[in-house]
Amino acid sequence: VEDAQRKQAKLREALEQLQAKKQMAMEKLRRVQKQWQLQQEKRLQHLAVVSSEGKLLFHEAEAEMPQELDLPKDKPQQLTQPQEQNIQDTMGRDECVSSKANNPQPAGDTGLPWLPGRQQHGEGS
Repeated sequence: VEDAQRKQAKLREALEQLQAKKQMAMEKLRRVQKQWQLQQEKRLQHLAVVSSEGKLLFHEAEAEMPQELDLPKDKPQQLTQPQEQNIQDTMGRDECVSSKANNPQPAGDTGLPWLPGRQQHGEGS
């Protein structure tokens, strides 16, 4: 009976030690989590400050830029003409491509002409 009581006392003591360790680990975890949370809040505050400063710099630079360029009135028209010409060139090229699509070449080596009396892939040579 005394031996069982001693074992029970040792088990209680071990349990108390484990509970104390658990409590200390939980407190440490809470401290670390709180510290991490504070660091994240500081980082967010810093990012907010940097972002607002960047926006201010952007708006200042934007305000310093001239609103209108002093270009002659005919300049914008000259700039659009090459674009229209490029569109027509592109459309012309598309028509050539579409005509090739309407007349497909036979399967095999599409880049080579078909030669009668010869095998196309060099088989049996």
